[in-house]
Amino acid sequence: MLPPRSRQQRRAAEKDARQSYEKRGLPPGGGIAPLVVHTQSLIRILSNRHSNSRASDAAEMSFKVFERSATIHPAEIPLQCQRGCSFCCYDIVAATAPEVFRIARHVLGQPGPSREAALRRIEAAHAATAGAGPEDRQRHRRPCGMLEAGVCSGYAARPLVCRAANSGSVRACEDAFHDGVTRIPVASVPFVLRDAHLLCLLAALQAARLDDRAYELNHALWLAVSLPDAEARWLAGEDFFAPVQTTPAAREPMMALVQSLAAEASAGSR
Repeated sequence: MLPPRSRQQRRAAEKDARQSYEKRGLPPGGGIAPLVVHTQSLIRILSNRHSNSRASDAAEMSFKVFERSATIHPAEIPLQCQRGCSFCCYDIVAATAPEVFRIARHVLGQPGPSREAALRRIEAAHAATAGAGPEDRQRHRRPCGMLEAGVCSGYAARPLVCRAANSGSVRACEDAFHDGVTRIPVASVPFVLRDAHLLCLLAALQAARLDDRAYELNHALWLAVSLPDAEARWLAGEDFFAPVQTTPAAREPMMALVQSLAAEASAGSR
């Protein structure tokens, strides 16, 4: 649990944290104060009841701050990830509802032919992976619905878990793709940044009393692009993601920090 602080202490810490946040994003090991500032910003977005895109807007902000943080705090080893290398795009991906809606907004915002092609790929991917576990996905090479000719067609809107995925060896990724056991050298900084940004997003969702579960992406995305006004309906409380396979959005020890951060950020916003 976070130690209790007076309002004056919170205000002073928030001022310092906001200055650091604006300059450095969320630094690895930067303490709780920048997380509070970022969470407060997300809460303000999610609390705007005049906007039916406030969930995807919150995800968009999370993505932008992650990219800024990752630029300022790069991986500690050279990475070989590059366009067209898609070995990790066959893994099961879990994403929060705001992230799913941000991808859906990207898909539905494309010109007609591109949108229709994307919708067909998403439907086919869902049909191929419905109910499949990690071993089945790996054995049958079931891709993400956003993968097109080896390239992520929604790269700009990809969820946090995909933004953190990294490798120091393309050869190791290829070997692991085929044998399922090869160890892939990875940098830790992107994962630390992912956890920090996910923690803030989950805390903001809790503070806004919105669903903070993580959903299997192919199925959730298919629903998000198929149902009219899906984001607005979800914000209104319609749980149409209920049939989708869920996973814990964060590890159990992290959830206690999520709850504390939600309380701290909510208190500081008042």
